[in-house]
Amino acid sequence: MRLPRPSALLLCCTLAKAGPTSRDQPPPSSTNILDYVDSFPYDTGDKCSAVITSYGDDHYLAYPNARIVHQSSGTIDCQTRLRLAASQTGYRFSVDWVSLSGHLQLEPGAYIERINVSLSYYPGGGSQVDVATARSLYGKGGTGYDGRFNLSIPVTPGGSGGRLGTTGCRSSTGDQRTWITAYVFVSLAHEMIEFDEFTPHYGTVGGDSADKQLTLGLEGFWEKC
Repeated sequence: MRLPRPSALLLCCTLAKAGPTSRDQPPPSSTNILDYVDSFPYDTGDKCSAVITSYGDDHYLAYPNARIVHQSSGTIDCQTRLRLAASQTGYRFSVDWVSLSGHLQLEPGAYIERINVSLSYYPGGGSQVDVATARSLYGKGGTGYDGRFNLSIPVTPGGSGGRLGTTGCRSSTGDQRTWITAYVFVSLAHEMIEFDEFTPHYGTVGGDSADKQLTLGLEGFWEKC
């Protein structure tokens, strides 16, 4: 039997090591997780229909039907499940900032009591729910408001370990897809104003046009797994 020459053995071994795995790849370049979500026809016509829209190069989740129209109190509460694209392997993602924007028209006495965005991950997140919360933001103290609002809110870990939840770690495109569930809650309330205690005060949140509808942004970071 003729043995392979040493140079052939070296070539063999070099070729065997040449194929990179998903763990050798650089992390995805964008920190906006909506850049990696599968396209979805979530615009079903109901209150919480969602579509991915863009402003410039940035993608947002838009809720064209989620609105409060001329009420003294009310809530928007919408849940959306986002499935990540199959190509995201070797890295997991955590959302650490959310942004929420839209149109507000508040009479003096009406105000935004609370904005809350809850985030959970499957698989990988277990029962942990991370939360971004802001309170008494617009219109408090009888100031009223008419225009577009834009908030950026840090996400607080919901688990006991003090770490943000993450998407599941996929070592190959054959592994189970991972999901992020985003739950948006907006609360409109009213308060009594001096010399005007018995008059209802109304507010409108969101709208159906692109410049008024409620939009959600999800920013975060990748880590190797």
